[in-house]
Amino acid sequence: MTHYLTYVIVLIVVGSGILAYLGWRDWAIRRITHSERGWRSILTFAALVFLSLAGLLFVGYAAHNVAVGGDRNGNATTLLCIRAGNYLSVGAVFLSLGAKGRGRWAALLGGCFFLLLWLAQGISL
Repeated sequence: MTHYLTYVIVLIVVGSGILAYLGWRDWAIRRITHSERGWRSILTFAALVFLSLAGLLFVGYAAHNVAVGGDRNGNATTLLCIRAGNYLSVGAVFLSLGAKGRGRWAALLGGCFFLLLWLAQGISL
């Protein structure tokens, strides 16, 4: 059972990474070809930044847990990472609601995926 859960977590992280890549690619293409500089483009950029930071934080958090042998029942570093990951994921979701282009959908789905993972980490403590 534990192996299946690990596969699901890896699949969600890889899927969210692919969504972040697609979102960044769409944002860059729209920025270069259309020269869009509206507030909705800025929201797309911010949502993708939040999504990328949430992903990097989760990968760092997972690597830290592997290195020390677990989350140690919620020490200060673990709780800070989980709280920051929750805020970054929620920020990506909310910012993507006002964003523009296909990048907003990537940020919305990726933010929801990472929010699911961060909430699961917080509940497991």
